Amino acid sequence: MRKIVFPALAALLLCVVSCSKDGQVDNATVLLSCMAPAFLSPGDKVALISPSYFTPMENVDTTAMVLREWGLVPVVGQNVGETYLGKYAGTPKERLSDLLWALHDPTIKAILCNRGGYGTIQLVDLLPLKEMSDNPKWLIGFSDITTLHGMENMAGVMSIHGTMSSLIAPHHGKDLSSTLVRDILMGTIPQYEIPPHPQNRYGKASGVLVGGNICTFAPPLLTSE
Repeated sequence: MRKIVFPALAALLLCVVSCSKDGQVDNATVLLSCMAPAFLSPGDKVALISPSYFTPMENVDTTAMVLREWGLVPVVGQNVGETYLGKYAGTPKERLSDLLWALHDPTIKAILCNRGGYGTIQLVDLLPLKEMSDNPKWLIGFSDITTLHGMENMAGVMSIHGTMSSLIAPHHGKDLSSTLVRDILMGTIPQYEIPPHPQNRYGKASGVLVGGNICTFAPPLLTSE
């Protein structure tokens, strides 16, 4: 049996998920292509935002240092240091404000979320999909950030289901998840080799590679878009 080799746009997995065109969704049709934002170059800016739970500023500062080591320029959202109800990184409107700022600023090429937890579901009805389709750039995160990945997918834009400041900082960006995010942002796509299995069948197949938290994918199913 042959082993299977395939390229994967993944940080742990890249959210190359069924996407729509121009932010419009046809429930009867599944499209298998998304818009890929431009890869980054040294000197590009990366926004650090907290759409969910509060992140200690020491984690944000350490992640900013790591981004500089990667040759990138970190810019921290205005409300990242805010707290609301003891756990959120600001009110829904404050967290939305940082996300919109990162999307609208043409000099920002990627958006790295600091932490998951809970809270992105509060942004769904406040954020038109057109904001994402009109401003395609790499969004990185996992856990609760899955909600934003789902919105990016619906807007027809690829995003990266990968590590965040809460894990980049403790490892100082030296762990595999962090270096994969760095490489993918710069346009280096990893390949994965799967050992052969007796039940393998020869042939070709295509499909959709999904990255996300299943329990976080579920609630948006009841939203209007």
